[in-house]
Amino acid sequence: MHHKVRELLVAQRTQLLNALRSHLAEIGIIAAQGPNNARALAVLIMEDNDMIPAIVRPALLPIVRRLNELDHEIGQSDQAILALARADNTARRLMTFPAVPSPALRLPQVSMISPRSRARGSSRPSSG
Repeated sequence: MHHKVRELLVAQRTQLLNALRSHLAEIGIIAAQGPNNARALAVLIMEDNDMIPAIVRPALLPIVRRLNELDHEIGQSDQAILALARADNTARRLMTFPAVPSPALRLPQVSMISPRSRARGSSRPSSG
C-alpha cells in the first residue's frame, strides 16, 4: 500500500508543478518543462522576487506550500518503503539486482509474488 500512496503523492506534486508553471505562463513568466525549472519558479515566489508580480505571489503561495508539504510526505513515504524493503528477505534479494533502481520500485515487485510461493522460496506458482 505504501507504494500506491507514494505514487499518488508524486502525481499530486506533478500536477501542482504543472499548475504553477501554467499560472505563471499566463502572465508571461515561462519556465521549461521539468521539475527543477518549476521549482526555480517556486523559489522566486517564496523569496518575494520582483520577477513575480506582488499581486500574483499571494495567490500562488498555497501551491508552493503544498509542494513543500508533498516533498516532505514523499520523503517520509520513501523512508517507510525502504524500511519495509529492508525487513523483507525477498525485497533484500531484489535490491542486489542493478536493474531495479530503488526500494520504492522493488517493494511492488515483492507484493506481486504470492505468499504461497514466497513461503517455499520460489517465485514459480505451485502446480497443485
